[in-house]
Amino acid sequence: MHESGLRSLMGAKPRKDWNRSISEGNIPEPTDANIPSIFAMLHDARADIFERGVVACFKSLAWHDKANLPQKFGSRIVIAYLRGSMSGGKWGAGNLGHVNERCDALDDRSRVMSILDGKPGPDHRSGWYGRLNACGKVNDPDAADEYMSIRSYRNGSHVKFKRPDLVYRLNLIVAKHIPACLPAPK
Repeated sequence: MHESGLRSLMGAKPRKDWNRSISEGNIPEPTDANIPSIFAMLHDARADIFERGVVACFKSLAWHDKANLPQKFGSRIVIAYLRGSMSGGKWGAGNLGHVNERCDALDDRSRVMSILDGKPGPDHRSGWYGRLNACGKVNDPDAADEYMSIRSYRNGSHVKFKRPDLVYRLNLIVAKHIPACLPAPK
């Protein structure tokens, strides 16, 4: 899976499900006939795998926040409680709180935008979890990559997209799978 590049098209949840299936042995018998057919099936479905990841990113937004538009990706989004509780001290007083599993959603968005930009997905070892933890160690609530900038607050993080052209393409994919989602063009 790693060598084929198909794993990089999957979102965080499908990757976890895939890993769990393999570790539990819930896979077809790995025979000389099965392996090529499984990879051929996955290779043929790679566009759908990618688009499902985009739709999953869209559905994972915190819709209770007014910055998140329920009909499309906007110029910015809010991810609620990206940082967990602080171990003593006040917010911003040398401790921004630990980063949690919501970083998977940021990694998914970076991966999707990289692929839409024609670049390989970012290496998971240099993902948002490590980047935000490094910012927390120097008490800096800001982090960025080439597609997004993030400002952490006590109960949520504001994510600003730097590439409106890629946001437009994300919205086209969302509209394809959820047609009533986007408003009619003006």
